[in-house]
Amino acid sequence: MYYVHAEHIGKKENLVPFISKRIIRIYPAYLTISLALLSGYLLFPSLSADGFDISPARVIFSLLLIPQELNPFMNVGWTLVYEMFFYSLFMVLILKQKIGWAIMFAWGAGIMIVYLAKPELAFPINFIFNIQNIGFLLGMCTAYICRNLNNNCNYFFYLGCFVFFGVGVGETIGPVFIRFENTLLYSLAASLIILGSYSINKFQKIKVNSLLLLTGSASYSIYLIHVPCPSILHRIVQWTGI
Repeated sequence: MYYVHAEHIGKKENLVPFISKRIIRIYPAYLTISLALLSGYLLFPSLSADGFDISPARVIFSLLLIPQELNPFMNVGWTLVYEMFFYSLFMVLILKQKIGWAIMFAWGAGIMIVYLAKPELAFPINFIFNIQNIGFLLGMCTAYICRNLNNNCNYFFYLGCFVFFGVGVGETIGPVFIRFENTLLYSLAASLIILGSYSINKFQKIKVNSLLLLTGSASYSIYLIHVPCPSILHRIVQWTGI
């Protein structure tokens, strides 16, 4: 986000194009799959993993990706709720640069204070300062470094992979970390991987396989269906006894 839109910060005329691009990118595919899934839930309530707890308010908030105490009825939408919240803060950066940066720094500080103090917070404060949001700020920091990168630092890619998979192994073989802390570690590792990958591409000019490029272009759609489809297939198998 910051890598692409850094020049738009503080320039009000870029706000409408920014909003329209975000809406076009997120909502058409999300609404299509969500409405298809909702239709399935209405016709076959047992498809719902949470017992078909779909109130009108939850449906509306889910479709619009507005924060709520429950996850959207299409569970993978929870990340998009955080993403849309981040976009709303980034809009402030475009409108009022100084105010936007102040909000970003205060937000990051609040996230880390909550992370370290671990207080019991109610919604929506627990949503606003959830450690999940740290990934957006780390992403902005990574983008800033990439935009100003003058030296090859491809070793960050290998370091990030080591941390990422190391944390995954730690999760698998025992409760070495708690999930709350893992989010921060995974986010740090992902930032290192992105920084290292950018450095490799900038200084070594690697040729990327066309299949990988196609997969990257389709990654958002794949993400949206990667949970609903296996879940529905699992229930179909249960019903049919296959």
